[in-house]
Amino acid sequence: MTVVLRERLAESLRAFRGVFGNRNLRRLELAWAGSITGEWASAVALGTVLFADPGAAARVREELAGEARQRGFADPLAARGVAHADLDGAPPGPVVRVADGARKRSAQVGLKV
Repeated sequence: MTVVLRERLAESLRAFRGVFGNRNLRRLELAWAGSITGEWASAVALGTVLFADPGAAARVREELAGEARQRGFADPLAARGVAHADLDGAPPGPVVRVADGARKRSAQVGLKV
């Protein structure tokens, strides 16, 4: 029994050394851990907001729809992917308007963009 346990522990230790001995794998794992932590933190924050203010989701949907209309989109989903669109020959209108709006809002709250 102890021989089997010792072999399994030795195998795990070799794998652990192999991963943590490789700097790039370490970086990748830390990035993954940070991503997962951020995802969970976002879910906790959303749950906290909805617990404190049950009407927040509806209010945010209305505000987002209003912002989309103000920027020239039919609805918020119409703006999806616009920032990543190929702009060669396409007018940059909505993208520029969204960026300008973000800069103005940031300035209103004292952020430098």
